[in-house]
Amino acid sequence: MDRDVMKLSEKEVQTFIADYPWLLNFDYEKIPQLKNKGMEYILSDSKRADLILRDKKSGRPVIVEFKAVPFYRENIGQILEYKARIINEYTSDDSILKEIFEDKMFVPILILVVPECTAEARLACNLSNIDIYEYNKTVPEIIVPEKRKILDEFIEAYKNDDIPLSENRDERVDEIYGKIREVMEEENVLYGWKNYNDSRSEYYTVLNHLFINKCLFNKEEVMIGIYEDIFSDSNDIKIEYYSDEEQPVKKFIQKYKDLKIEPNNDKTIDEESCTGYCWTFSINKNEFLKNTKEIVRAYIKNYIKIKEVLEIEE
Repeated sequence: MDRDVMKLSEKEVQTFIADYPWLLNFDYEKIPQLKNKGMEYILSDSKRADLILRDKKSGRPVIVEFKAVPFYRENIGQILEYKARIINEYTSDDSILKEIFEDKMFVPILILVVPECTAEARLACNLSNIDIYEYNKTVPEIIVPEKRKILDEFIEAYKNDDIPLSENRDERVDEIYGKIREVMEEENVLYGWKNYNDSRSEYYTVLNHLFINKCLFNKEEVMIGIYEDIFSDSNDIKIEYYSDEEQPVKKFIQKYKDLKIEPNNDKTIDEESCTGYCWTFSINKNEFLKNTKEIVRAYIKNYIKIKEVLEIEE
């Protein structure tokens, strides 16, 4: 990491999202008619909106507010106030927003971008129809401005991916999530499923709905993470047995090996971040896409088997 993501200024994050709005949602786009990529847009009452984008599917305005400090309750009121100000633009005869969005101005999409927030804060925002994004959990290789070249290369490479970086990519990811959920239902472990954007349902929060990025059994001491390894040359699918603590994963691995479960993995425990430990299995993406249910089922069955044995021994 070149520097602490938490030390990124509000302006740096704002500029980054303005350049790559699809990181928030693949349907979000810059508006050519707006100066400065839609940043610091001056409203009719002389107030400034941090960033205005457009949802290309619905045609609705997307109002993005940035904060360089962790979420606090007043942020909700502030962005709701911006919503009212945007709606009020409809009464202005010379507002370019009125020309662009017409009556869609009455149903803006609200986005709050902060370094971090709690599950309770996310719920409060969702109840107010505000989407919240935490950028200090974003992979440093793409969020730090000095690494922009990596992101540009990544975008170019994904044009020819097994799941191309295209408008229907999120629909493909939804199909895969549906298959995973079907397996969990068939194996009677649906308690380990959470819908996307529920608390802790994402495995890596940097990977938005555009990418395979799923956390299963997130209330358990050891959980399962399934994600696309988008920042490596292999571009494999990774399946990980993960815990916030080292010992649970070590016990899990040892029992896995004791029972001679396949597939086995000689790789030692990885410290993926300062907050978690995992045991990682790599799967060719094309193979995973062809046999999603069979592959996921094998890992879930192994997970349940080991969990049951460990519980009996305790």
